[in-house]
Amino acid sequence: MGLDQYLTAKKYVAKWNYDGGFDNRVITQEFQDLLPMDTPDITRYGSAAGITIEYPVGYWRKANAIHNYFVHNVGEDVDDCREMYVHRDVLVDLRDRCMEVLYDSFGKANTSDRMEEMAKEVGLETVSGFFFGDTEYGDWYKEDLKLTVEICDFVLALPEEYSLHYQASW
Repeated sequence: MGLDQYLTAKKYVAKWNYDGGFDNRVITQEFQDLLPMDTPDITRYGSAAGITIEYPVGYWRKANAIHNYFVHNVGEDVDDCREMYVHRDVLVDLRDRCMEVLYDSFGKANTSDRMEEMAKEVGLETVSGFFFGDTEYGDWYKEDLKLTVEICDFVLALPEEYSLHYQASW
């Protein structure tokens, strides 16, 4: 039990290729490749125009400062465990803020006694909640920020056709 946080990449794959016109449309190969092997005709009688696939691309556990950031920057300050669309610019901003807290302007690691001040300055302060974890600015906090930088770098390298979504549960 506790704060679990997920970042998901989603991609829509169209069923039909209309290059030859409506009457000569064909099912796309990408769509066919995504159909389950045990039920290849699963969409035959449905009105499906495509399939949405999703992949988990980020996971945090009790990283309450990161959760707080998403709630305030994409969740309209509403913390209700709903899925939130995340624009790539938000991840760039989050990554930059993490780097500001972790390192000084010369690239040297900030000391623990400066961590809380920097966190509040850039909007990455910890927040308490039901099983949200530690609110100190120690090793766990630093590791959460480092993980966040890694996740953001990875996700930002994904093709633009993926939409990104954050959701937390506790």
